[in-house]
Amino acid sequence: MTFARIERALAPTWTAALVAAAIGAASWGAHLPMLALAPLAVALWATRPTRLAAWLTMLAYYLAAARGLPFGAARFFGSDTPAIFSVALWFGASLALSAPWGLAWGRTGFWWRVPLAVALCIVPPIGLVGWANPATAAGVFFPATGWLGFAAMLAALIALCYRTAATAAALAALAAVTSFVPSPPAPDWIEGHQTTYGGSGGAGRDFMRDYAANQDMIERAMRSNRPFVVFPETVAGLWSDATADLWEDAAAQLARQGRTVLVGAEVPIEGSARTRNALIFVGAHRGELVQRIPVPVSMWKPWTDRGTVANLTGNGIGQVNGHRAAVFICYEQLLAWPMLLSQAARPQLMIGATNGYWAADTSIPGIQTMTLQAWSRLFSVPLVVAVNL
Repeated sequence: MTFARIERALAPTWTAALVAAAIGAASWGAHLPMLALAPLAVALWATRPTRLAAWLTMLAYYLAAARGLPFGAARFFGSDTPAIFSVALWFGASLALSAPWGLAWGRTGFWWRVPLAVALCIVPPIGLVGWANPATAAGVFFPATGWLGFAAMLAALIALCYRTAATAAALAALAAVTSFVPSPPAPDWIEGHQTTYGGSGGAGRDFMRDYAANQDMIERAMRSNRPFVVFPETVAGLWSDATADLWEDAAAQLARQGRTVLVGAEVPIEGSARTRNALIFVGAHRGELVQRIPVPVSMWKPWTDRGTVANLTGNGIGQVNGHRAAVFICYEQLLAWPMLLSQAARPQLMIGATNGYWAADTSIPGIQTMTLQAWSRLFSVPLVVAVNL
């Protein structure tokens, strides 16, 4: 076979991959209505003539959806880490997510192939990098329908594989109608604060910045009149005795007012070199809301005795003002697995806390917020978000 014939044979595959990449880039950004495009990647996958073409289609989709990762990771790890490491993380995660679609592909039997691929991308181990799942679009098409809507989204993904044009038209009409359904409003007794404290990434801790950030948060908390105030992930730095002392006077005043601040911090675990990534209650209430799935490799390091602890099967539920609140701290906002575990526990409030300084100039912060909004709409659970950039 000549090169020209090989090129002609592969041309449809590369065209499909480019279309899939366009779908991934367009649907995973900061605009929730655009998420309605994500299921089209599944239709494209189903119509490929070979397994290789189907796999390359989904690989392109995931690479484009996670386009901000190599740039954000490079800033997070710092200049001492080779750039190829960040690219390897991006490509490796996309390979992992596209693999189930490549393995599940076939010319028939989509009724079981699609749910299998979706499930494999949700459940660990692959689910630990399980972002950009097309089933997340359920929040656009089926707001306030909960698990029934999630099942309906799976059915729609299957239908796209059999009757692509008719199903796509029906979904487009449905998205137009449901766009008028309002998202559940956040309660007026809690507010999330957006901050611009930055971060140090691979450069290590910046204690002066942490001190200034804590002082600013104390001032903000004192100015607020809300019973509960949420600040972003880890903005308080390491929750040491010195940090607690810094908040001591404010905590006493908050307690007298019956108010509470939830502030993101790294909490040392006594007797070990590990930490918890948590929202600390300061003021009238005591407790923590703890992250379940930290970023693998950079934070969660199960092969060492250091890093941030994980709880892969936790539901993330805690009590906030007498309400069952599900917390999603940074990385786990992107994943379907912790979200579905939380929704199974029937939360009354969703709290998203992120320290996205390292990804401030990428698509990642927008994708995190949009993903939370999609799940909030699907399960009709109010959402409060606090982001640091």
